[in-house]
Amino acid sequence: MPEMYFAVRWPDGSSQQCYSPSSVVAEYLEPGTRYPVGEFVERGCAALAVGSGRVREKHGFECGSALA
Repeated sequence: MPEMYFAVRWPDGSSQQCYSPSSVVAEYLEPGTRYPVGEFVERGCAALAVGSGRVREKHGFECGSALA
């Protein structure tokens, strides 16, 4: 379950580096694709919930960083 970091460029032009405890985020977000903010938040939250669940299955606790 490799962790990964990914960059997000927001509509105001700012960038942010984000963390996922699992590479599952690549199944939810396609690099270079523009998403409406609401869709991005939905996809991102779903991916981070799955990643956190994978941590829980392996280690017995969820990933606090993904949940934040």
